[in-house]
Amino acid sequence: LHTAYRRQRQMCIRDRPGTTRDRIETDIIIDGWPFQLIDTAGVRNDAQGAIEQIGVQAARISIRGSDVCVLVVDSTVGWSDDDEALLVEAADSCPVVLLWNKADLPSAQTPPERSGVPVIRTSTTSGAGMQELLDWLPGIVIPSLPEPHEPLPLIGRLLVDSSL
Repeated sequence: LHTAYRRQRQMCIRDRPGTTRDRIETDIIIDGWPFQLIDTAGVRNDAQGAIEQIGVQAARISIRGSDVCVLVVDSTVGWSDDDEALLVEAADSCPVVLLWNKADLPSAQTPPERSGVPVIRTSTTSGAGMQELLDWLPGIVIPSLPEPHEPLPLIGRLLVDSSL
């Protein structure tokens, strides 16, 4: 997601689970509002080894401190029990949107239907769905514009789980 937004590779990206370990933070502006995009390790219950487990724990901490959670799921793998558990966990802390990534591939499966959870079909390769996400975010974090005399928020936090 970071690479698609910034149009440059900022991190090691692999198709293998467990590649992302550290939080990657990027400050972005959407419709004039500042956001901090945080990409974390994918959260799965069968994390392999101590280092990956630390990355998963850091991701869970990030979820609890976020204003929004963008749950990225590889549509060619489909919806898993780990995804369901993470969705429930994240929804206890903040609004969640499901990015059904790689939706442009022939092997893409149908996304799950969850009440109150929007699904955006995306392709980080082509950029499909990215504008829909960027249009959705400010409305969920800033549901109404402040009055002229009201203080403005300085930063919104956005969490991206890279379960690719």
